[in-house]
Amino acid sequence: MTRERERLLAEAVRQACIDAWREGYESACMSGLCAEGALEVGLSAVQNLDLTNVTALGRIPQSAAQSQAATFDGFDVRRATSGDWPAIWSFFRPIVEAGESHPYPSDISEDAARAAWMDTPSATYVAVRDGRVVGSYYLKPNQPGRGAHVCNAGYMGRSGGARRWRRYGAVCAFTS
Repeated sequence: MTRERERLLAEAVRQACIDAWREGYESACMSGLCAEGALEVGLSAVQNLDLTNVTALGRIPQSAAQSQAATFDGFDVRRATSGDWPAIWSFFRPIVEAGESHPYPSDISEDAARAAWMDTPSATYVAVRDGRVVGSYYLKPNQPGRGAHVCNAGYMGRSGGARRWRRYGAVCAFTS
C-alpha cells in the first residue's frame, strides 16, 4: 500500500469514527440521556464501529448507532426491536407477577408493559445468547429537568442467564 493510500484509508477511518461518535451522541441527547451518558454512547459507537465496512477508500460505514451489537462474555447486547417484545414479555410477566423486584402492578396488561418497557424509556436493549433473548434493560433520565443529567436503568431477564448477564448491565448500558 502506498503512503497516499494509507493516508486516505486513515482519513476514511477517522471520519467514520467522528461520524459514529456524533451520531451516537446526538441520538442519545435526543433520547433524553444526560450529557455524560450521551458522551459514553458516542464513545461506545466508536468502539463498536465495524471497520471492515470501511473497505473502499472514502466509503464511510452506515450508522454505527443503528447496527451495533456489543459482545460481553458470550452475550450479544443490542438495541431492542419490536420483534424482541414477545421474548421480553415471556420473562417480564412472571417477574412482575412475583412482585419481588419491580414496582409494576402484578396484573399489568401486555400492552401497558410494552409501553412501559419499550416505548417510554429513552432506549431499550436486549442481551442475546445462542440466538435467544435472555435479558433486557432500559435507559431513561432519572428525573425531568435538572434531574435529567442522571441516567436511570431497569434490568430483568430469564433465570439461568440473566443473573450472570446482569453484572454486565452497567457496562452494556454504555457500550450499546
